[in-house]
Amino acid sequence: MSRRPALLVAAAAFAALALAACDPLPPAPSGSPSASGSATPSAAASAPADTLASLPADAVLGVSAVVTEAGGASLQLTAIVHRSYAWDSTEGAPLAALMTNGCLGALEEAVYADQLWSFAEVDVTATPLAGSWAAGTEVAVHPTTEFLSLASDGALIELPGLAPEAPHCDRSRALTGAGEGRLIVGFHGDTDAVGAAGHFTRWANHRYGFAVASGLTLSACHAVVTELGASLGGGVASWSTVDDATACTTGSGLPEDTDS
Repeated sequence: MSRRPALLVAAAAFAALALAACDPLPPAPSGSPSASGSATPSAAASAPADTLASLPADAVLGVSAVVTEAGGASLQLTAIVHRSYAWDSTEGAPLAALMTNGCLGALEEAVYADQLWSFAEVDVTATPLAGSWAAGTEVAVHPTTEFLSLASDGALIELPGLAPEAPHCDRSRALTGAGEGRLIVGFHGDTDAVGAAGHFTRWANHRYGFAVASGLTLSACHAVVTELGASLGGGVASWSTVDDATACTTGSGLPEDTDS
């Protein structure tokens, strides 16, 4: 199904990451999330113990890592993926509005209604650990616009598109230092309406986390799938994690859906 008018797709910096030698990420064991729906990382986690210790009730996934630049400055990175909501729901409508505002008329409510879109929020945080972070040094945030339309606010910046006129929703996002931001992700065919195939599970057909270029190093990569996330398709056997000096991403180990 055609999901929206053709857009100029952004150059998804750092998106072509190899999935070789990746270990599958299992769902969180039964009973690990608290009664409120949060999850507790395993004792073997390499990230600081409290980074993903208490996730929100509607979180499906948490990813954390430490990024260090050549001069020694470092940041604690955290991405918390919330469950997706129907475009016209109380939770989803504000996220849909952000997407519409960034798409220059290419995406709008009529498209969301016709194609049964859902929207998810990814909360991204970079907290100083040591040193003074060099201005303009970028950490790419996944997912990128290779497969998805995106909106954002807060500390996230837009990376260049293929052309100056590329809509904001066709530009991948990055962090350039300490701060907080929201990445808004849209999925088609993903509501609970009759005819929607996803039923709020299409988030699990994508990858989440961080990637860096030369001069930066990622370490202490850690991911937690919550009980809610496992019930909505996360952490299945086909999932994989890339954990090396240039990437900390987790999610589908299969070709990602095209949701843009």
